[in-house]
Amino acid sequence: MSGSVQAWRTRAFALLSGLALLALSSGVLAAAEVWVTGTSGTIEVGADGTVESFKLSGSVGDEIDRVLERRIREWRFEPVVENGQPVPVQARVELTLHAIPAGKGDMAVQIVDAKFFESREGDGGRGAPPAPKSHLPPPYYPKKAAAAGVMANASMVVTVDREGRPVSDVVESLDLRTAAFVRANDADKYARQFEAAIRSAMKDWKVVTDDLAFTDGTARVRIPVNFYLSGRTWGRLQAVVRPGQQDQGAGADAITDMSAGGAQASKRIALLTQLDPRADT
Repeated sequence: MSGSVQAWRTRAFALLSGLALLALSSGVLAAAEVWVTGTSGTIEVGADGTVESFKLSGSVGDEIDRVLERRIREWRFEPVVENGQPVPVQARVELTLHAIPAGKGDMAVQIVDAKFFESREGDGGRGAPPAPKSHLPPPYYPKKAAAAGVMANASMVVTVDREGRPVSDVVESLDLRTAAFVRANDADKYARQFEAAIRSAMKDWKVVTDDLAFTDGTARVRIPVNFYLSGRTWGRLQAVVRPGQQDQGAGADAITDMSAGGAQASKRIALLTQLDPRADT
């Protein structure tokens, strides 16, 4: 859930071995540093709202994987009701993870966001969401950013017309992921490159979902755009504020969350567990 956090501690050497970026020691990390990555998994929620199974789709480090799977199996959900009866559901869950130094050589690893995409019937229990109706071709990867080893996570709030075509957009957030912090001027330069790549691809986007909330002929959707380099997952987080970027505030409820591939996030799956940043293992 957006804004909620669940954390645990793991030895720094175990975390860093999963970064696949640099051979670092825990002493290299500054106290305020945040490392970030994303991963996904398949979750089965029983009719009573308990987690029946969870399996990660991509590893973020063996030790972290084990703790992550154990923590998610402890989650509780509001039961999904169909025709007056609670029913089990399967979904893909997309996770955003942060890692920060926690003292004495430990790292606190936090789940900072989780979105759920329900599986289609007859998929053999694989938890695959329905084939998206939307057409969201991915952007090109800026060459200079790739050469410098700079990755990015962007969240775009896009206003679309009734045909699903973008008519305007706002960069809700744009964070760089790097092996080392880059200077502010360079960070802004890379952010502009990523933003230009996204907006170039957006010209060919078409957003089609079943229940967009239209007002005056337009609706808003939130679409993540993530730039990864092959073989790299974790990276230092460096937030970049771009002109026109804004907090959606009270209007956030009218925004439909989607995946990068165009799948619509489930509105039926509600996580009840309060994620606690102080939780340790």
